[in-house]
Amino acid sequence: MNSDGGGNMTQAIVPALPIERARYEQAYVLGLEAMTRVIQRLTSECEAGVGPDDRFPIFEVSYQITPTELTLATMQTRANQLAIRPVLLSADSRQVTLRFQLLPPTGKAVWTPTAGALWRLYDGFLSNLRGMRLPATAIRVSLAASSQADAIVTPLRPSFRNYAIQGPTIVRYQRHRHPLPTHSRRATIYQLSHYLR
Repeated sequence: MNSDGGGNMTQAIVPALPIERARYEQAYVLGLEAMTRVIQRLTSECEAGVGPDDRFPIFEVSYQITPTELTLATMQTRANQLAIRPVLLSADSRQVTLRFQLLPPTGKAVWTPTAGALWRLYDGFLSNLRGMRLPATAIRVSLAASSQADAIVTPLRPSFRNYAIQGPTIVRYQRHRHPLPTHSRRATIYQLSHYLR
């Protein structure tokens, strides 16, 4: 409860919280299978004694866009206002996809991946998406090396803040090409008569 200065008590209500929580949970489930696969792969290889790893998760999230309200321009504005901006925004006439990838400014980042650290990265990614104020339609998680193999090696204890980029987000737009209708080939009379014997 807060006082409005005139002695009256007002209640601070944040109506967006339940919606944000629901969107977080929905996004969590969308990417859960892919994230679990990445965790199993990285941690099993780490336990096998491979040593520090230079691969980090790439997170991608897709949103549906519409010609009127959720236009590409609207989505681009929201993406640019995120605490951690995507490295790439790719779009067609139906959806926009944001890619978040670790790009160290110099050298090659390495780390010893653990399940806990990977889940924290996933949580940071999902929490960062609150600024989009939309339900995600798809989430993909993959792996990529942080830099060139012969670069200077820098040990890293990653958090999602490491995914922050210095320059502008790259934007790629591709016109959605609707597939041409496929005409079913008519069976010849011979073929039909063959099946009717």
